[in-house]
Amino acid sequence: MIKTPAEFDIALERVLGYLSDPPQPGGHEDAEFSRLMEDIAAYQAALPTPAPEHPAAPGLDRLQAELADFQRRHPDRAEGITERFGFGRNLDGS
Repeated sequence: MIKTPAEFDIALERVLGYLSDPPQPGGHEDAEFSRLMEDIAAYQAALPTPAPEHPAAPGLDRLQAELADFQRRHPDRAEGITERFGFGRNLDGS
């Protein structure tokens, strides 16, 4: 569970690494990737509204861009990732 902006930054860097070099499905790294994505999604959902000034906002914007790139490069792996982890919403929850 991510509780602080510093923990978010660490999780974000790990996830971005996995988006650049995706782990093999079903392996330990794939499980860590999923857990980190779930933690980031929960952290994003818990942000106060409106959140554009929140310290995590630039990282979440970067993650959105990297996820879009990942979906273009790996459509077979990316199917449902936005829905599964709740990304694709604005920081205000819309």
